[in-house]
Amino acid sequence: EKSKENLQTAIDFLISIRKKGGVILFVGTGMAAKEATQKTAEELDMPYVTERWLGGTITNFSTIIRQVNYLKDLERQKSSGEFEKYTKYEALKLQEKIKKLKKDIGGLVSLNRLPDTVWVSSANYDKIAVLESAKKSIPVAGIVNTNSDPGLLAYPIPANDSALSSVNFILNLVKDALINVKTAVAESEPKK
Repeated sequence: EKSKENLQTAIDFLISIRKKGGVILFVGTGMAAKEATQKTAEELDMPYVTERWLGGTITNFSTIIRQVNYLKDLERQKSSGEFEKYTKYEALKLQEKIKKLKKDIGGLVSLNRLPDTVWVSSANYDKIAVLESAKKSIPVAGIVNTNSDPGLLAYPIPANDSALSSVNFILNLVKDALINVKTAVAESEPKK
């Protein structure tokens, strides 16, 4: 009952952020959460982190933005054919750099400012993200297992964060609620 009540409170909060056009950063680095977190974030056109949380993603945001811009620049150079001016070895190294950057920060490409809130699919696996958010006074909503401190999250949802079915179930409910808000916002905008 507590999980259901807290889940609804968290969803209501996320809906209020979405209605204002706010950014929700989805974080899910645990094995059970990676795929579901990325899928949910992509369907909502929101930034995400699923590989590993880079220390300073929120507290040292300007450095992360520089890396994101560097990735965008490398991808632009590759698509425009500028890599042809390099030797094969140099071009290969740049392609490897693109691959590594995409793995580490590819989900943050759409993030151009600090998020309005952070969703964590596991308060235990993503504890650094929770702590960094707290330092910047960014509210956090997410799943809290018995081995985590619910006091660190503004909107904790007591649930099993290591069971794939549990994480998928909760993320699907969040996604469905937020997609409906996205549709409502899009419908209220005047047609061009």
